[in-house]
Amino acid sequence: MNIRVVALVCVGMLALAAGACGQDQQYGSEEIEGFREQQNAQRLGGRTPEPTPEGTAAPLTLEEETPEPKPTPQATPVYFDIALIPDSPYYEPGNQVAIRVGVTLRVTNKDGTAERAKGRSYTAKSDAFSSGLMKPGDSWVWEFQQPGRFEIVDDGLPFATAVLEVVG
Repeated sequence: MNIRVVALVCVGMLALAAGACGQDQQYGSEEIEGFREQQNAQRLGGRTPEPTPEGTAAPLTLEEETPEPKPTPQATPVYFDIALIPDSPYYEPGNQVAIRVGVTLRVTNKDGTAERAKGRSYTAKSDAFSSGLMKPGDSWVWEFQQPGRFEIVDDGLPFATAVLEVVG
């Protein structure tokens, strides 16, 4: 019997709450509070259409945000490293090197000895390319676009020579 009483009380409270919500308003009327404002409000980010002559409908336009273009990631070049090493007519990884077309050669002067203070270089005898004199710690890069065979000389250490082969 207690359950029936509780159920009747709940139903009664719901009826009272529903009646209080719509008090003094007529359903289906423009006089409902906020109805006129809602009717003229912007929808989905678009503009309210301009008034049109009787009988024609104004198109609803949606303004879309233009997405910002994403930056294109730059390709990281592939380096083939050669080091000018101290007290040696040799290079790391060696005095005869072969690389492929499109590879970027990076030559670094790792010779910090006092007698090489002017710097060292990685220069083709044919003058096809030259790093110029590089101080210790400096690097020079060059990308090869064509195959070829180059005899290398070092302007800072004249007896250091090498051969570089660029293959397709």
